[in-house]
Amino acid sequence: WPYLWGEPLLRLLITFRLMTAFPWPGEVLFAGAFYAGNELPRSYLPTLFALQLTEPLLLLVGLGLAFFLRKSAPVEMLLLCLAWFGLPLLMALVGRPYLYDNFRQMLFILPPLFLLAGWGLQNIWQRLSRPWLRAVLLAIVLLPGLVGILRTHPYQYIYYNSLVGGLPGAFRQYEMDYWGTSFRAAARFLNANAPQDAAVVVVGPPTTLWRYIRPDIRVYNIVETTKPANDYYLLVSTRNNRDLDTFPNAPTVYQVEKDGAILAVLRFIK
Repeated sequence: WPYLWGEPLLRLLITFRLMTAFPWPGEVLFAGAFYAGNELPRSYLPTLFALQLTEPLLLLVGLGLAFFLRKSAPVEMLLLCLAWFGLPLLMALVGRPYLYDNFRQMLFILPPLFLLAGWGLQNIWQRLSRPWLRAVLLAIVLLPGLVGILRTHPYQYIYYNSLVGGLPGAFRQYEMDYWGTSFRAAARFLNANAPQDAAVVVVGPPTTLWRYIRPDIRVYNIVETTKPANDYYLLVSTRNNRDLDTFPNAPTVYQVEKDGAILAVLRFIK
């Protein structure tokens, strides 16, 4: 990393300090309320882990931990899991760093959960002598994740499990399409239906739309000072409920939905 070459230790410490308290200015939707990124409740990460991991994984993690406590097990593995998962989680709970986009900054602490789940699965597997019972076990473990992948395609990262009622239960309660991936579907609609040299004003991350929109369609970001003078399309992400207060009475010509959750709304402004 060229930035470190001049003063490696000092600049590494500067980077560590910046990234542990990254000054993100937006708001985070959690349990139906909006918070600043560094003022989230301490239940934020545990709640999202419980709602965005599949139910079999959560159960296997608990069983794996129980098997660790009940019988002889590799202590090194348990200590590794506690240090890898527990210490960063404790620092996040106590230190109140900026967190946003659900727990994507904490993805690196998830592997220990899968190690514990694997230990739980292994102990159950060894108790099942018949092949058909093992096949049933694998189906129970894999099916919710596979169904979730299919039901949320191509927006798998907005998955929520049945503990919150899936996507319909999580909609407008928790963050969903924070990267604006649904804008690709809106771009395809505009490519097929917008007139030549149409204009689109984007409320949300415009990068996805830029990649897929027709070359003749002009794209404006909502933060830009210049806006189209004539009729234009307005593409609004539902993140932070922006669709509820951004020209809500304008006619909706298209919206991107997934399993009952609205991800983006396309309106026409005259």
